[in-house]
Amino acid sequence: MEFYQRLVEAARNRLADLEMESGIEESKVDAIRSKLFGALRTYYQERDSLRVLVNFRKAFIERLLAEGEEAAEATTGDYQREGICDLLVVFPKSAGGTPGCRDSRDGYPTFHRT
Repeated sequence: MEFYQRLVEAARNRLADLEMESGIEESKVDAIRSKLFGALRTYYQERDSLRVLVNFRKAFIERLLAEGEEAAEATTGDYQREGICDLLVVFPKSAGGTPGCRDSRDGYPTFHRT
């Protein structure tokens, strides 16, 4: 019986050591992820804004095909009214452009870079 108690105690000690090592490694991974996100932040923002824009254009085209031109124009108004345009302001000068979202000649909200 004493033999098994020593085995259980050794296993508990090993588990505690492994949990401590795991916590240290998780902390290191979190620190690296934080640095990576900081370095790639503008690209993440640009990616997310492009997703919003693609989703808007998809909704516009689907509505245009299903309901006609007037309904599709309402999609543009909905887009602007809900302030989604604010989400598209992600092009700082360091990323090669000027922040902004304006209507292009075709009426679609779009990115403008300088």
